[in-house]
Amino acid sequence: TMKLQGEFSLIYPKKNYTLKLYNDKNCEDKKKVNLKWGNYYKYTLKANWTDETHAKNIVSSDIAGDINAKYGYFKNTPNNGAIDGFPVEIYVNGDFHGLYTLNLHKDYMFDDGTDREYILIGTNGSFFFNPKLIIEDENWSNFEVEVGEENE
Repeated sequence: TMKLQGEFSLIYPKKNYTLKLYNDKNCEDKKKVNLKWGNYYKYTLKANWTDETHAKNIVSSDIAGDINAKYGYFKNTPNNGAIDGFPVEIYVNGDFHGLYTLNLHKDYMFDDGTDREYILIGTNGSFFFNPKLIIEDENWSNFEVEVGEENE
């Protein structure tokens, strides 16, 4: 299946897509394929409309992944907890639709093969949740900081 991906990027002429792969027409039997990161069924096609180099997203993530690896952060996850991808050319029925990057979906950024659940809080206030995470502690009193300083 394919659906449009992104929020702000939807205004651009060239769209991003989320791809989900299935073995059946009812979309019940997930088709997991190993493109580089392990067996997953959900991927993202990024148009990178505002980046003619198609490099900002995956090159920056490669750098972040290398830094995380150096310090041992998220060491058993794809690209050490950073988005990962590679350039692809897209053709539909023989018609060229452009250069995209095929990325591992962000749901898998922290998939280390365990049942651990991560929340990564970026310095700009953005949150990236592990999709398995269920927050039952309304006061956030049962959390700990593993990287950086603990403060309000």
